[in-house]
Amino acid sequence: MLKPPISRVDATIRSIVVSVLKKDMVPRFLHWIFLLALFFCLYSCKKGNPTPNSQIIGTWTWVETLEGNNILVDRSSGIEKRLIFSANDMLSITHNDSTGNDVVLLVLSPYVIKPDSVTNIATYQLTSQPAFPCDPDKLPFLVIQNFGSYQYEVVGDSLMISVSPCLAPVISIYVKNS
Repeated sequence: MLKPPISRVDATIRSIVVSVLKKDMVPRFLHWIFLLALFFCLYSCKKGNPTPNSQIIGTWTWVETLEGNNILVDRSSGIEKRLIFSANDMLSITHNDSTGNDVVLLVLSPYVIKPDSVTNIATYQLTSQPAFPCDPDKLPFLVIQNFGSYQYEVVGDSLMISVSPCLAPVISIYVKNS
C-alpha cells in the first residue's frame, strides 16, 4: 500500500524530532518528554470553529415566557416583541414592553405596555461559554452589544432564550416567521 506524500510541515516536524533524538547530550527521559509534549501540541490544538449562525438568522416573534413548566407571560398580555437576526451580525429588537430592567430579550412580569413600539439595533455574536457557577460545560450563548449575554437554543422553528440555566430558569420562547 502506498503512503500519501507528507506535507512540508510534517517533514519539518520529523526532521526536528530526529535531530533532537540524535543528540547524545540530552538524557533519554527528556526525549520522551519532548515527544509527549510535541504530541499534545499537535493533536490537542483544535482550530476554532465558529458557532454556526445560519439557524438563528431570520425573524422571530415572541410567543410566551416560562418559569419552569409554568407560563409566566403569554401573547394575551398584549406584549409584542420581534427579533431580526441578519447574516452580518446585526440584531433588530422591536418591542412594546418595558420590564424596568436591562433584560431585553426576555419578557418578564411585571411589565408595562408602551404606547409605541421601540426598536433597538445592536451587533450580536454567537459563542460557547461555561455558565458558572452551576454548569461548567460550555453552552451556546448569544452576546449582544450593550445588552448582555443570553443562553439560547434553536429547536426546529423555536428559539428559546434565558439569562442563565441556574436554578429555575425563565425562558422566553420565540417562533420563526416563515
